[in-house]
Amino acid sequence: MNLELEPFSATNKNYTIKSDNTEIAWPDRVQGIRAQKAGTANIIVESESNPEVKLIIPIKVKKRPEIIVDDKPLNYGSSNPGQTSFAVKTLHGKLDYTPEIQGNVNWLTFTVDNSADDKDIINFKFAENKTPWDKIAYVKFKNKKTGKYIGKPEGRKNQKDFTVKIIQAKNTNPPNVKIRWVHGVTPPTESEKTRIKYNNDTQLAVPYAFTWTETASTNFFNARKASYVQPVTAGPAIPDTNACWAKTSTNMLHWWFEQNKENIEKYKKTLQGDTSLYDVSYDRSLPDSKESTKSSIASVFSKNFKNAGGDMFSGIKWYLYEQPLNYRPKAPALFKEIFNKDSGLIEQKSVHSKTEFENMIKNALDSKKAIGFAVRRDRDQFWHGITLWGAAFDAEDNVIAIYIADSNDSRNIINAWGIHYQDSPRKNPYIMRFDLNAYDKNLYIDTVITLDKGEEQFKKFFDTHK
Repeated sequence: MNLELEPFSATNKNYTIKSDNTEIAWPDRVQGIRAQKAGTANIIVESESNPEVKLIIPIKVKKRPEIIVDDKPLNYGSSNPGQTSFAVKTLHGKLDYTPEIQGNVNWLTFTVDNSADDKDIINFKFAENKTPWDKIAYVKFKNKKTGKYIGKPEGRKNQKDFTVKIIQAKNTNPPNVKIRWVHGVTPPTESEKTRIKYNNDTQLAVPYAFTWTETASTNFFNARKASYVQPVTAGPAIPDTNACWAKTSTNMLHWWFEQNKENIEKYKKTLQGDTSLYDVSYDRSLPDSKESTKSSIASVFSKNFKNAGGDMFSGIKWYLYEQPLNYRPKAPALFKEIFNKDSGLIEQKSVHSKTEFENMIKNALDSKKAIGFAVRRDRDQFWHGITLWGAAFDAEDNVIAIYIADSNDSRNIINAWGIHYQDSPRKNPYIMRFDLNAYDKNLYIDTVITLDKGEEQFKKFFDTHK
């Protein structure tokens, strides 16, 4: 603020400047007039030598433009492409702002219509949701002048940024679902699939929710707990209620022996003495009453570990190449001349996110590996090992279902479990039960274990043992 006093010939040109309402506005010799809220004030300039000489400058401070956002979730109740609108209330003129969709969201766009005086209309445009999950995005509002996100005005509860949660409904029958099976597993024919029914009544709409019964012609492996399978009339089974890890290890090892039949026969010729453990057997023709004799590998685990707990990573190593550790029984270690802990034959990785889980499954399928995994529960110390024989992918390449052999299931089947994710600190994949048409909010995939065929190591061994 520049002031000039007259007459220019005056000897004392000093003056004072003040406000009669400093709650509204006040003078600042550096910044001029400053204001902090709406209202009126007078800026008074007085001659120091003659107070009668004064200048009164009336100041009227208007309210700043602002917006009010109803930040309740905005539900777009369809998976189809389309539009819906959202109103932002404008006060005291038009604030120069822009909505911002948070994160990397490629299925939601918007335009803004600010032609009305008292509101702006944000038109959201949705692409088709091809996934079996609700899609969620968050929208904030940025002040273009300050570059800061806009929060609720002072005096209102909760001073956080205005944030609107946008929800697009899931697709109840995702299009173009593809199923990938572990290498060596021949996919089921349509006649071999039994569509999973909700409460044993109405069939679910999704064609990828099915079970697949093991028969003499299938080539997956499904070692089950005899304690849960063998009827009482068949006599007491070997206790194995804690042996999920051994049954899953058994399935993966049978797959490994099947993939390496030629290599194993070639390796046996380099050995001396008893080689009977290399001749594994798995009889798919046996009835449930003979489950405890179905697999020769399962019998080795039962004989050595009884009903002790364990894990697949240790179990497979123990069988293939590792000597006993601490209390562990003497290991078969059938291929200790070829493999060791540095061979990379077996990998175990913890799951912390959707991306990690999906990459593990895709990489294992691409690399022709067997796959096992462990589930945990949020509410207790439950841990359970399961074999994964296949996975369903939607049109966006998300893993939306897995096909499993669960040793706790008395049925001799591969079962389908859906995958879902929760808006919670834990980002692991959780299980969806198709037969109950329900999301399990406690059971999640914790660890993935993969078993490589080991072809490079076999070749290296044979090249040096000709």
